[in-house]
Amino acid sequence: MIEQFIAEYPEIRLFKLPTYSPEYNPTEQVWKWLKPMVHAAKTMTGGIEELLHRLRKIMHARVHHRLLNPPTIGLGIWKSIF
Repeated sequence: MIEQFIAEYPEIRLFKLPTYSPEYNPTEQVWKWLKPMVHAAKTMTGGIEELLHRLRKIMHARVHHRLLNPPTIGLGIWKSIF
């Protein structure tokens, strides 16, 4: 099925990555950066609402360039591919 799809769309290339390769996944890099800032879950008493509030506060600071420690999300292998 994949072979048929690739045959129809030759501009798409498949790359085989190692089984566990978070360094190639930008989403994992974002979570690695974000988790320590939000992870004070032991002190959270407001549940999911408080967690979402913390995330929104961090993202607002990120958008307005007010973070002391902005993320450095690398492209890893994707930089050489693109």
